[in-house]
Amino acid sequence: MAVSREQAKELAVAHVGTLDLKGYRYEYVGTSFDANWPDEWGVVFDVHTPDGHLMDGLLSLWLRKTPVA
Repeated sequence: MAVSREQAKELAVAHVGTLDLKGYRYEYVGTSFDANWPDEWGVVFDVHTPDGHLMDGLLSLWLRKTPVA
C-alpha cells in the first residue's frame, strides 16, 4: 500500500513529536514531491530556536511512498 501525502505528513509530525527538541520548535511547512525521486515524499519543517527566532535552515525528512519488502 502506498503512503499518501497526508500519511507522510502524519508520520513525519509523529516522528518529530518523539524527538528531544531541547527547547527548539519544529513547524510543519509542507509535503512535496519531486519527479527526480518518484518513490519519496519530502516533508519540510521550519526550525525555531528556544527564543522563538526562525533559524536559517530547515529540517527535511524523506519518506518512501511504498514499503520496502
